[in-house]
Amino acid sequence: MTDFVSIGIVSFSDQKYLQKTLPKIVEQNFEKFEILFFDNNSDYRIRNWVKKKFPIIKIFGFKKNIGFGTAHNFLIQKSQGKFYWAVNSDFFPQKDFLQKIIPVMKKNKKIASASGKILQWKNFPKIPDTKICSKIDSTGLKFFPNFSVQDRGNNQNVKNFQNQSEIFGAGGVAPVFRISALHKISQNNKFFEENFFAYFEDVDLALRFRWGGFSAIFIPTAVGFHDRSFFTKKSFYQQFWNRKKRSRFLRAESFANYFLMITKNFSSDFSFQFLLKNYFFRAKYFCFLFFFEPLVFFTGLRKILKFRKIFQEKNKKIIRQISPEKMEEIIKNID
Repeated sequence: MTDFVSIGIVSFSDQKYLQKTLPKIVEQNFEKFEILFFDNNSDYRIRNWVKKKFPIIKIFGFKKNIGFGTAHNFLIQKSQGKFYWAVNSDFFPQKDFLQKIIPVMKKNKKIASASGKILQWKNFPKIPDTKICSKIDSTGLKFFPNFSVQDRGNNQNVKNFQNQSEIFGAGGVAPVFRISALHKISQNNKFFEENFFAYFEDVDLALRFRWGGFSAIFIPTAVGFHDRSFFTKKSFYQQFWNRKKRSRFLRAESFANYFLMITKNFSSDFSFQFLLKNYFFRAKYFCFLFFFEPLVFFTGLRKILKFRKIFQEKNKKIIRQISPEKMEEIIKNID
């Protein structure tokens, strides 16, 4: 494995973004990197466009949409670097993004993942900058004792979060991973959970890194912009009403994957207070969907029942280098 970064991009019919973002990814002022591109829609027009415009990019793809995590697993297996940068096609990085992150990660082998300061790309398709795009999209994952999760810093001013700090985990927009850490916590040589078509594969991975004794870091000087139609809100009810912007399939997928993520990573040895908070949140989630989105509820429930035993077995095989007490401490103390 050579000492450079593998950049993995998973695309799905999104040339409108790639026209803006690929040049910035190719222009990274980092010494050594390769770019692996996975077309998740078998759109040969996009493949041919990428091949013509950016001949250095290695292009892959299947005949069907295999999902975010499965596509990245494929690219990670093909990668040659010591670090893997999983980049969304709608992410516009500044040219020194990798240059700011990799040196920090190289200093500490316990850092498995890193996030930069990701801002809301509010003026797409115009080129973003920090003067116009002044709101934060994410600075990593914020995990709570009830096992709910939010994008850390979402909707806050760009002037906040100026200091480098430990975070619970890196979100799914543009995380940088240490390849050796991915292999250590993989299951059946899989990194992202392939039964998750969309949503919570990044949270599941962050939890497994933590169970494996690894940490994550936020680096504020690594800046990029993300165009997303769904932004988190602070209140429980605002979050779920805002779900209406997504299709029924994706809402059901999010619901099922959340509960399967818990099944896979939870511990019955957590403290009573910790268990109570989680069970209360799960009950609230169940009741909300049952009464307000019954079709989503029953679609998601079918998936939960179908995969529950599989995820219970995966729970037994998780590599745990820390105790449940230590995991509780991490969740409570990391902002």
